[in-house]
Amino acid sequence: MSKILIIAEKPSVASKIAMALINDIKKARKDGYYEDSNYVISNCIGHLFELKKPQEIDEKYSKWDINNYPIVLDKIPLKIKDDSGIKKQFKILKDLMNRNDISEVVNACDADREGEGIFRDVFYASKCQKTATRMWIESMANSEVIKETFENRLPQTKYTNLYQAQIGRRYADYLIGMNSSGVLAVKSGQVLATGRVITPTLRIIVDLENEINNFISKPYWQIYAVTNKDFEAKYFNEDLENNRFYKKDDALNLIEKVGCGKAKIITLENTTRNEKAPKLFNLSDLQIEMNKKYGYSAQEVLDACQSLYEKHGLTTYPRTSENRISPELANQTYKIINNLYDGQFKKQKDTILNNHYKINSSCIATKEIGSHEALTPTTKNVTESVIDNLNECELNTYKTIVERFLINFYPNAVYSVQKITLERNGELFKNTIESIKEKGFYEGFINIPNLKTNKFIDIKQNEYIDIIDFKLNEGKTEPPSRFSEGTLIKMMANPIKYVEDKESKDILKEVQGIGTEATRATILESLKKRKYIEVKKSTIYPTELGKHLIEIIPSDKLKSIPLTVEMEKDLKLIQTGKEKKEDYLIKVNNFIKDFVNDVRNSNITSVKNESKPQLEPICRCPNCNNFIVEGKIAFGCSNYKNGCKVAIYYNALEKLGKKTISKTLAIQLLTKGKTTSKVKGFKSKSGKEYEAYVTYKYQPNEKFPNVINIEFD
Repeated sequence: MSKILIIAEKPSVASKIAMALINDIKKARKDGYYEDSNYVISNCIGHLFELKKPQEIDEKYSKWDINNYPIVLDKIPLKIKDDSGIKKQFKILKDLMNRNDISEVVNACDADREGEGIFRDVFYASKCQKTATRMWIESMANSEVIKETFENRLPQTKYTNLYQAQIGRRYADYLIGMNSSGVLAVKSGQVLATGRVITPTLRIIVDLENEINNFISKPYWQIYAVTNKDFEAKYFNEDLENNRFYKKDDALNLIEKVGCGKAKIITLENTTRNEKAPKLFNLSDLQIEMNKKYGYSAQEVLDACQSLYEKHGLTTYPRTSENRISPELANQTYKIINNLYDGQFKKQKDTILNNHYKINSSCIATKEIGSHEALTPTTKNVTESVIDNLNECELNTYKTIVERFLINFYPNAVYSVQKITLERNGELFKNTIESIKEKGFYEGFINIPNLKTNKFIDIKQNEYIDIIDFKLNEGKTEPPSRFSEGTLIKMMANPIKYVEDKESKDILKEVQGIGTEATRATILESLKKRKYIEVKKSTIYPTELGKHLIEIIPSDKLKSIPLTVEMEKDLKLIQTGKEKKEDYLIKVNNFIKDFVNDVRNSNITSVKNESKPQLEPICRCPNCNNFIVEGKIAFGCSNYKNGCKVAIYYNALEKLGKKTISKTLAIQLLTKGKTTSKVKGFKSKSGKEYEAYVTYKYQPNEKFPNVINIEFD
């Protein structure tokens, strides 16, 4: 009897699919998969494969030589990650895919570009010839939803363009990062990291810091007329910048000219203003809100959302740029509301259901939306125990998503608005007075905010009222504000102000900013880990290292937003079948060649970093492909703070009589794993000298990961 093999991206997702499709989950559990009479369900562990490093493709790239650049590759081979758990899981998947009783292989990896790549890497590496289909999992609310997604699976061929876009993105980021970081490091003699999104983002932070530091504040004065009708009106003159006086005497002269006395109401508009609830959350908007509300980092919010979706099944797929839902999901909104936990949302539930409120039409897509819908709660029945299983960040994130969802069922808030213009002695004073009439969607908040409650001013147009006094308010011009993590994410999602031409602005709107919902938090974390920025009391500052990196990059294109805009546009075109991946990579390689030439012809010095001494790179790391540097006690990976522990200590062979390991020897071990010839200088316990080959192996999951041995053959 034939069976269907389903492959998820992570073990937790495989477990949920198994619980939905298999009756006896305990009996079905095997080593690395589940199996019953109909289904075999297994999983990847995120990316099992990675692109080979240049020195693994050609030995010449292991040399510290500027003539090796640019590295231009049309095809980059994959290799399985050097991790025993990953290797074991790949063998399980490969064996399952090629079993005779498997008739169909289902891709149940995450519903995005990366998920497509994760599955296909394994599928192609296993040389699987079986029929392949795709489950596009948006929600893991309950077994019924998962079953429905499984029944609606489509042929894997429908997603080929998505996979081509994933290859294009992966190759481009690899080649641009490898070449720009490498050639800058060789030229400057210091380990650096650059990329098509991280570098322009850093440049914007640095430019803002320069603007703030060069800003010269100046005083200004604004005039307010105090009336006998219990309101004030600000002096208005369309020829005056922001209605500000930059000389105090000019303001005093104006007050003297106008004087106290009768002022005519020359315009009066009494209207109402409707305010809609804010849109449903996409990931960026949620990260902005959570940073503002709780100070959470973008990565913390992404991690919480991933857990709420994957582990708890409480919210929909997190990495979304959409703020609308499909008509199909809109039809399930009452079920979602009914299943929410009463302890937090009973008032809102009762109000919506008793009044038969429907979700705002602006939240429902009228035409086809992107790969994912807005972030919303799911139809899962939420009990007290479910809520108790959430950590603080998960709970706050969940409540914020639910609250935004619920307020979009309430009516608009309604304000009364009075717009008043006074005239006296040829000068104008204006005020707009708003007051809440109907709270509308604000009633749906867990904590209703303080709303404007100004009283209505009983006046009529063309009548006269008295100006009884003037206020002269002094202020100072302020520099622009530095970014918080939230406002930086907001900028990345909508960086239109940083491009000039209309075409680039239009493209940015179309591709929804630089980076993606899935990568912006990672980019921010990378900037922090590389010490290019630091966060002090929720405010982002560029470091000296970050500022000088931007200063020495000779190509403005790598530092500019249009590069990543053009590339994201091309990836969208590949994804929709309107451009070929090969044509896209020609553009990428042409950019790389130009960049390398710019660096060759420039005078670049070491990037300043006051916090630590300069370390000389000697070769690439065999584990993470960052640079190996010559330190005080070892040749070690420059990426050690991020977890890479590759190191060859100078005294590693001391007990065998060899006092130190030379740079030449270390390079051979790190690039080839073995010396090219026997090494002299060893001594036995009896004092006899001998020679032997030296070998090196990195075992990341072991207590002592750097293993050096000698061999005689």
